[in-house]
Amino acid sequence: MSLAVRLYLLAFLSGAAALAYEVSWTKWLSLSFGSSTLGASTAVAGFMGGMGIGAWAYHRVQGRVASPLRLYALLEFGIALTAVGLTFLLERLPPIFAALLSALPEAGGAVVVVRIIGALSILIVPTALMGATYPALCSVVIESRDTVDRHLGSLYGWNTIGAAIGGLTAGIALIPTLGLNGSIAVGVVLNVGVGIAAWVLASSRSVADAAAGPADVGSAGAEDEPLASRLPHRVTGVILFTSGFATLAYEIVWFRAYRPVAGNSTFAFTIVLVTFLLGLGFGALGLRRVVARGQPERALALVQFGIAITAALCMLILHQVLATPTGQGLLIMAPGVRAMEWPVRLAMHGGLALAMMLPATLLMGLSFPLASRMYLGDVTRVGQRVGGAVLFANLGSILGSIGAATVLLPWLGTMGSTRLLVCVNVVLALAAAYHAVGSSAQRLRWVAPSLAAVVVLAVLIPPSLPDHRNPLGTLESRIVFEEEGELATVRVAEGVENPAFRGMSIDGTTIGVSEGWSFPIYSKQLMLAHLPMWLEPRTKSVLQIGLGSASTLDTLTRYPGLERIESVEINAAVVRGAEFFEQARAFEDPRVTVHVEDAIHFLLSSDRRWDLIIADGKQNADFSGNAKMLSRELYELALSRLTERGMFVQWVATTTLPDDFATVGRTAASVFPHLNVFYEIPVSTIFVGSSEPLHGRRRMPAEDVPAAALSSLEEILFPRLDLLRYGWMTDRDGLMETIGPGPINTWSNSVLEFAPYRASAADWSYSQDAANIGMLLGAREIAYLRAPEGFVATDPALREAHLLVWVAQVYWHLGQGDELETTLDRLEQLAPEDPIVGRALLRLRPATG
Repeated sequence: MSLAVRLYLLAFLSGAAALAYEVSWTKWLSLSFGSSTLGASTAVAGFMGGMGIGAWAYHRVQGRVASPLRLYALLEFGIALTAVGLTFLLERLPPIFAALLSALPEAGGAVVVVRIIGALSILIVPTALMGATYPALCSVVIESRDTVDRHLGSLYGWNTIGAAIGGLTAGIALIPTLGLNGSIAVGVVLNVGVGIAAWVLASSRSVADAAAGPADVGSAGAEDEPLASRLPHRVTGVILFTSGFATLAYEIVWFRAYRPVAGNSTFAFTIVLVTFLLGLGFGALGLRRVVARGQPERALALVQFGIAITAALCMLILHQVLATPTGQGLLIMAPGVRAMEWPVRLAMHGGLALAMMLPATLLMGLSFPLASRMYLGDVTRVGQRVGGAVLFANLGSILGSIGAATVLLPWLGTMGSTRLLVCVNVVLALAAAYHAVGSSAQRLRWVAPSLAAVVVLAVLIPPSLPDHRNPLGTLESRIVFEEEGELATVRVAEGVENPAFRGMSIDGTTIGVSEGWSFPIYSKQLMLAHLPMWLEPRTKSVLQIGLGSASTLDTLTRYPGLERIESVEINAAVVRGAEFFEQARAFEDPRVTVHVEDAIHFLLSSDRRWDLIIADGKQNADFSGNAKMLSRELYELALSRLTERGMFVQWVATTTLPDDFATVGRTAASVFPHLNVFYEIPVSTIFVGSSEPLHGRRRMPAEDVPAAALSSLEEILFPRLDLLRYGWMTDRDGLMETIGPGPINTWSNSVLEFAPYRASAADWSYSQDAANIGMLLGAREIAYLRAPEGFVATDPALREAHLLVWVAQVYWHLGQGDELETTLDRLEQLAPEDPIVGRALLRLRPATG
């Protein structure tokens, strides 16, 4: 095996380690920088910035070391060592960084700048060492013009292909199995192994002889072998920078565009990331063949034209996938796709991403080494010039990642952003073509067709991606608000026949509704406010996490005893969409303040305390990234922000997978000294965690219930506030005795993040509701004798009737109509006048036909 092949292998393994770090560190950093696309872009910016600085600074160290291969080995050892230290820091960073940002406004340029500087400062040492590895390897094998063409693209290509494999392995195997720190540990082992292998190679006689020439590159006796280029040096630098900008911007924009296809899970992010890296890597391997044909300026121009054409085609294909019945059958929400085993589903969506994006990313991958070769000038300054090329490209990448999140997506959306980036590629192509060999007429013969093709395709790009998912389900509706942003597409629809029926969706998932439509969603929105207010009427301050359609917020304003009502919502488009609901009147209440911020960061950066914290986040397979809101750390943080008698109230759907439902309960029970679970028909549970028990608290007397609150209760078929107590199912001990020991969901090992995507169609059937309700019934059987006073009916017939209400729900979820009808008949016999029974009969009788 030749030295070059061995170095390609080392570059491959080093790239794999780097992406294992990047994926894991980005997740850690999201806890400090927020879970938005901007938060992820900030982490990417810090990563790219550090690598660029390291590549640029390499030549300053190169001359002090006799063997660049030994220097490369030291770099790998340094990466491993600093990776361990950085991971230790990242685990402790969220409260430190939140304290730093607490003095700044919640949104604005200052926060973005501080986050970028913070990310760069935190990541600078290990990423600078990573960045230096590429020019270091180039210095080992590049010693002539021929070796530039042979190795410049190959080293970059195999390193990037390794990164793709590392990102794929980390995203679908290492992090789900070993957690974030376990994935980082694998990267450390890889770096140490690569460092040892490089040191052994440097120590062998044959390798030392092969490395001796490159080690002296730049000395007085080295042969100055120019690499001719008609592109001015500064123009080449601008092309490197701008091309880096476009490449990272495409990646951010296309990940956002691909969500309707593959969902919003970590696996969907991995698909797009790996597609880009594979294209960049394999594209770079084509450098030698392209250069061998001569006229690199023309080749660079055609590459940029090619990127523009294939990028436009990518979005046209995606539009067809989303617009046609055949394409819609490939989407994550399609029943046939849900029925697939998760590896098959992942492979199908990965293959579709490759078919759409790979042509463009292959050309993007060729563009960097091609422009870098022109930037070299001659082989005597390989380390310096390669490092400079990486720096220019990475600085552009920083601007591309941040610009896509803060400007392009919010202002132009995915299609408009792609159209703008296509124009950027055209400008780069024209700049390179201007300096290409030949007369103006000769250049026009190949520029004109390319430019015409781009113009035609760019014009054909539709203004937006189609979305046939209706926020009002099957109800005939029209869209009254739609905003595609960096986080998600928020839509509000109203009924055609009854405009009072309104629903809000995020990326197709309905998160909020008005009165009269989707009783399960509307009732739980109101219950999240009414239940805790009855449990603790002394409540004066409330923080709601997740605004939705503002129904919960509006319900809270109906309690005049509340003095401070705050809501934190990560997506500004949700706040604007809520304005289209009648419940937006809550915004006019002087007690109400809405914060647009990541909830975790908001809690970390605030020193305020609340009597009540309500968490109502999206929970389904497409939003598994919200698993951090069901984590031990979030519960600990919320508990620390509660007053002594405060309560943390969280909605958890019974549609959650049974094992995941148990994990949520186990995680909450590991933090809250007192935990009680209430059930609201048909698909909602409400977890109430606190430091003080519910026993002994003074409830809100009937005469103190505000008339406005009572009116709101009647909308969800409760004639009295105190009736909510009969939804009590179990306490902490009863829950733990039922679910038993098992995994805890944490930030470093988020078991809830990956299970939904891996679930089969059978797992997502209605049977999980029945299983979860059945589990709670078992827990209730254990705990009902310890129930807070008055929470369980004392009359035996009434107690049996309330139990049968939940049993009827199990039959309803299982579709067992005969058993359901028999149970409902029994309910009518036991307690025909009871409001709880009457409410259940009203909701369940239609199901029996």
